[in-house]
Amino acid sequence: MKRRGISLLAIALSGLLSGCGSNGGALVGGSSELTLISNKDHSKWWIDGVPAGEARTLKVSVSDAPHKIRCEPEGYVAKEEMVQPPYDPRHPLRFTFMLGEANLAKMGIEPEDVARITDKMMVSLLAAPAVAGRSEAPRVIIDSEYFRNESQSALNTAMFADSLRAELTRVASNRLVFVGREYVEATEMERELKREGVVDEGTTGSAARTLGADFRLGGRVTSIEAGPAGARGAYFLIVFELVDMESGEIVWTDKYEVKKGVFRED
Repeated sequence: MKRRGISLLAIALSGLLSGCGSNGGALVGGSSELTLISNKDHSKWWIDGVPAGEARTLKVSVSDAPHKIRCEPEGYVAKEEMVQPPYDPRHPLRFTFMLGEANLAKMGIEPEDVARITDKMMVSLLAAPAVAGRSEAPRVIIDSEYFRNESQSALNTAMFADSLRAELTRVASNRLVFVGREYVEATEMERELKREGVVDEGTTGSAARTLGADFRLGGRVTSIEAGPAGARGAYFLIVFELVDMESGEIVWTDKYEVKKGVFRED
């Protein structure tokens, strides 16, 4: 079966055609040879919507019919061009990508970055002497109240806090006690209903007071963004701090870096 003169064999071969500046070749189907050239490594190619391979230079066999060629290097916005027969291998189709054409949509902190930072930060925090060296599990507030985004990109700070707290609860519930400060009003309301006899004490019994916290986690995100003159990219610095809620001392801090976009020519 063919789709506009392109054999489905192209899909099977596309996984074998990854290259980093080296030439690639694809038997797409047809009697004419077409050479595709990009000025960027890790360029992915499509012909009429069908994946044709990944390489800086790609040679394909196509039918003598019009075709839509799409090229998308890693980190750049894709370009498309319609080509018409006759095709001559001596006259390749070239795609040129400039620094200013980097994919701006991928220059922010993404969910996979949050997950990666969360994993690293969790290991570092649990190894901190203020946490690991205590005989009794410390009480910690982890929320977005004191987590600031001072970068030039939109960022859901609650995503960091929620991800961190969820992971720490899963793996360190016996080493940390998490205090839900955002639930104070709801907690006090329920305690009052119990004390007045409107509801029973539940299964956990009553407490003399709500929990106080030993530490609160805070942090900040800053960024530097470069324009087309030198590069097109963004550098993010994420800093976490664990603060003693009695003395104000910062008992633990760590930093994490995220780079996006293109910072120099190949």
